Amino acid sequence: LAAALAAALGAAAWALMVALTNHSIGIAAVGLGFLAGRLVHRFTGGQRGVFQAVAAGVAVVVALAVGKYAAFAYLLHRDAEHRFGALGGRYYGYLSGHTWNLFHSHLGSEFSAFYLLWVGLGIAAAWRIVGPTTKLG
Repeated sequence: LAAALAAALGAAAWALMVALTNHSIGIAAVGLGFLAGRLVHRFTGGQRGVFQAVAAGVAVVVALAVGKYAAFAYLLHRDAEHRFGALGGRYYGYLSGHTWNLFHSHLGSEFSAFYLLWVGLGIAAAWRIVGPTTKLG
């Protein structure tokens, strides 16, 4: 439940950030990792482990993927409506097959290697909060 909440909040925050700034700010993925880790930590009563860390990591990935699509759809819809009027806006609706096909054709640029580095850092942030601890010695 905590991971689903983190994914939903993270996706909304990511889409809002891109809609307001017209930029993906990679370090925000680390913030999503902290959000997911803290929510999972709180909802599990402070328990740490692989399951909690994987749930928080999946929440980060889902939040970023859904947030990326939502931002892409918003910007495409906004620009189509501005350029072609209401008809363009309807053609490139948020859940339109046309929007999805265009997003799918741009996956390489939307999820570049540099972006995937930020995703990894977001997962690492979540892992540090709820992952299992190791004892030395």
